[in-house]
Amino acid sequence: MNPYPNNPRRSPIQKSKEQETKEKELKTRLSLEKPILEWAQAYVDEEIKKCDSIDRLQLDLRDPEAVIRQIAALKIVKNHLLRIKGEVEKRMNIVE
Repeated sequence: MNPYPNNPRRSPIQKSKEQETKEKELKTRLSLEKPILEWAQAYVDEEIKKCDSIDRLQLDLRDPEAVIRQIAALKIVKNHLLRIKGEVEKRMNIVE
């Protein structure tokens, strides 16, 4: 019974069976997605830590142009990883 019969805005929203099944399917899909996102987040964090360490690069200091190219490539990779990390965090917020 609607306590506000003359006001459609204040009437309680009735969900159809179709909406309920869609919501259950969405929750199921999101619960399956969570462990994958956690793994992706850990992997991206690990790769960012690797990018922070210049020691991992085998720099040939006799060729300064090659060193500059390697460092620039490393920065580009790190920026891509940071962007991916942001997308993963957004998706994690949606899942939670």
